[in-house]
This record gives sequence, structure tokens and C-alpha cells, in this order.
Amino acid sequence: TLSSSSAASDVYKRQRENRPRTVAALGKLREARRQLASVASSSPLNEADVTKAMADVRDATDALQRLMQDLLLEALRSTNRTRSPS
Repeated sequence: TLSSSSAASDVYKRQRENRPRTVAALGKLREARRQLASVASSSPLNEADVTKAMADVRDATDALQRLMQDLLLEALRSTNRTRSPS
């Protein structure tokens, strides 16, 4: 299971190995959020810009979540392969 120390340590190892990708994905999310805050506080409100900025935040959030879940799945596969049969 995910709670096993072997799986958890493999997840952390994969996160370290993929740090540049993770940092890039986080950077894109932060930038999308900054852009949303900027257009949302502009006057007069431009709904089209806010709608696009919201979509950009969703896309960046989705990309980061997919990356982290892919790393988790890789770790689970690896841990499952190294387990001895019961």
C-alpha cells in the first residue's frame, strides 16, 4: 500500500529525480495565478480575460496534478515489482 515506507521513499526519490519538471510545473501554476489576480483586479473588469486566466489556472493545476500522479504510479509499480510474492 501507499503507506508502506518503501513506496513512500520511492515517491520521494522520484520527486527528487524529477525536481526540474516539478519546479517548472509549479512555476507555471504560480504565474497563472498571478495573471488571474492581475486581470481580476483590473478596472473595468474584462470578463473574457478573467475567464481565460481561470482556464489557464485550471490547466496549470491539471498539469501539476498529472505529473505528481504519474510519479506516484511509477513508484507504486516499482514497489510492486520488488515485493516478494506472499
